[in-house]
Amino acid sequence: MEFDVTGDAQAWPAVGVALLSRSTTTLRKVFEARGGGQTLDSATLGRSLYEHVVHLAWLAADPSPARLGEWRKADLVDRLKADAEARALGEPLMDDLARAQMQAQVDALAGNKLVLVNLAIAADKHWADKLPAMGPHTQTHSFKGLYTFLYRYYSKTAHPTFMGLNHVVEDITAVRKRVILEGTPEGRGPFGLSTVVYAFGLYVASHSLGWPDADDVSAAFDRYPALP
Repeated sequence: MEFDVTGDAQAWPAVGVALLSRSTTTLRKVFEARGGGQTLDSATLGRSLYEHVVHLAWLAADPSPARLGEWRKADLVDRLKADAEARALGEPLMDDLARAQMQAQVDALAGNKLVLVNLAIAADKHWADKLPAMGPHTQTHSFKGLYTFLYRYYSKTAHPTFMGLNHVVEDITAVRKRVILEGTPEGRGPFGLSTVVYAFGLYVASHSLGWPDADDVSAAFDRYPALP
């Protein structure tokens, strides 16, 4: 899809479709990893999928220049921080002119650091009564609920935690351990939850971008009644 973008006031359709594009590729990789028996990598990818869909929903709730500017500012601030750290190591990521121009953009934009769980709650407050099968942020079927059961729960395997290593360590005796590669997926894994997240993203796109058709989305996911 092609768009003319001359500033934040015209950026939304392109940003929304781009977020959906990234989400589509990530969901595909979630299931490709499953085929290789890599449930933990699928879960890590599912967390990235969740972040993209929540940002899609949060921006779509108010695709104004102010909110798009707030979202863009958060990115610019992080890029400036990365450059500052690289400069301290003697390897700047951008030249002085580019840095000054980026800093000028930050200075002209309003907004604070974006916190994912807060974006999820804000998205729920807008979309809870508009998307099929979606409830308020106090219920499981919400962006906040999915934060708990997908993003938060699988944090333990996305990061090098003691609990996360349990998936690749076997007990031989009470004191002897065997470290292995990840084997057959245990339980249901992140696949159903990732699919639900993606479905919510499609419904958001249907409402805010006019594509895809919400009935087509429902027809596709009605084939999977066992999804959580």
